[in-house]
Amino acid sequence: MDALRGLSALPSASEWSFPPRPHTHHVRWIQPAPDDSERLYVAVEAGALVRTFDGGETWRDRTYAGPSDAHTLATHPDDPGRVYAAAGDGYFESDDRGDSWDLQEWGLDRTYCWSAAVDPADPETVLLAAAHCPRAAHDADAANSAVYRRVDGDRGSEWASAMDGLPESDGLLAPSLAAVGSGDFLAVHNHGIHRSTDSGRTWRALPVEWPGDLRDRRPAGLDVS
Repeated sequence: MDALRGLSALPSASEWSFPPRPHTHHVRWIQPAPDDSERLYVAVEAGALVRTFDGGETWRDRTYAGPSDAHTLATHPDDPGRVYAAAGDGYFESDDRGDSWDLQEWGLDRTYCWSAAVDPADPETVLLAAAHCPRAAHDADAANSAVYRRVDGDRGSEWASAMDGLPESDGLLAPSLAAVGSGDFLAVHNHGIHRSTDSGRTWRALPVEWPGDLRDRRPAGLDVS
């Protein structure tokens, strides 16, 4: 409880708010540093990405130009100072343990970012799921989402479509992504589960049947008006 009081006492806490249900902001994600179990990155939905370096005894508030609505965080053991954040306000990375952030959206045509997954063998191989807005990500009546992979382009790292084998964007709720091995990723969404073994270049459906008709189901209790 001491750690909770310290978290809620941060200066930015008065500005935290979960838009669909005001005053119900909450911790969306907790990501440990790969080289220090006491160092945690905590995403508050919505309003801040905060940090603790001592297991929650004390807290550091959000940093300037960092994500304010992070949905998924990731770290990597081969680059322990790096933090990845898929957020409602874009895709961000930090290379100094969250002290500063870089917004990386070149190549994205959707910037409401929901999920990111990093190859366990390569900190440069990242997949990202994004939509145009919360409704397109979470409401079956307006679903329109896509998956992207990071590639080397003319301007350095950029995002490219990674939809080969996945359902069409129209009708696709924002997938949740997971890395399960080198070049091996899963995408879970309202049409089922797809797997890629070539870092998102191609996908194939797995023989998994959802109970009921989830493709036309709005998540229970979700108000995205």
